[in-house]
Amino acid sequence: MEPRWIILVDELQIALRCTLAQFALARIATAAEFAVGRVANFVVAILFEEHQMSINLQSSSYKIALSYDDIEVGNVWHSPARIVTADDVREFAELTGDHDPLHFDEGFARETPYRQPIAHGLLGLSFVAGLSSEYPRMDTLAFSEICEWKFLKPIFIGDEVYVETEVHEKSSTSRRHGTVIWHRRLINQAGEVVQKGKLCTLVRKRPEAETPGVKTAK
Repeated sequence: MEPRWIILVDELQIALRCTLAQFALARIATAAEFAVGRVANFVVAILFEEHQMSINLQSSSYKIALSYDDIEVGNVWHSPARIVTADDVREFAELTGDHDPLHFDEGFARETPYRQPIAHGLLGLSFVAGLSSEYPRMDTLAFSEICEWKFLKPIFIGDEVYVETEVHEKSSTSRRHGTVIWHRRLINQAGEVVQKGKLCTLVRKRPEAETPGVKTAK
């Protein structure tokens, strides 16, 4: 029979080997987890970079303004729609000082043909200016004239409106710019034209070096 101390040594060696094996497995697991984490971070970074690149490309193309030469009579654009809110009406009143009860007072408005408060007509015209500013995005030098404007129907709180813009007329005024007359319509969710008219802007032309068929002196 082996002495007790030899048995204890054998048991200690076995325990030590088990501990070392567990330690090695733990190190391997940690290394694997670290590697997976690094790979995951790398993949996320690539995806984020591609996403940012896509956004940047979209933003870059979005910011390119059209010149006088890029549009033709009859071209049409439609803006995104927006909902007219009570806050819009209140803020416009604060900005302009127009606090007519027709726009706020339910009791007063019930006695009018509209039967409810309506938005300011010029708020509608402001929506036209804002919504159409990117549809199309033009290299505009100046807003020169409202040729005509008609307020056809009331705009109610909760209405959803968008702008239809058409090139009505073009005329060259110099080598560097031309005049564009736009026919714009403010249209509600029912397809009704609530406002419409013609506005005139001065738009920059393309540089001669970029205009097809134009030769520049060397």
